[in-house]
Amino acid sequence: MTVPPRFCPEEVKHLEFLQAVIARHANTSFVVKSWAMTVSGAFIAVATRGPSWKTAVVALALAAGFWLLDSYYLGQERRFRTL
Repeated sequence: MTVPPRFCPEEVKHLEFLQAVIARHANTSFVVKSWAMTVSGAFIAVATRGPSWKTAVVALALAAGFWLLDSYYLGQERRFRTL
């Protein structure tokens, strides 16, 4: 007596595709966070030379941009995990 397979090959391939997409989103989120740390460090180095409101505005805008980009990739990753 043979046991029927739990998943057909098409379902397994679909799950492999989903896992690849999830891994890409997780990797991209990590890259965005590392770039955010690098850019923040650069702006801290620039700000030590002389505080300026322009530097602060640019740093805050970049931080908000990285935050939005990271939240987008994390949201996409969560959506794919629900599939």
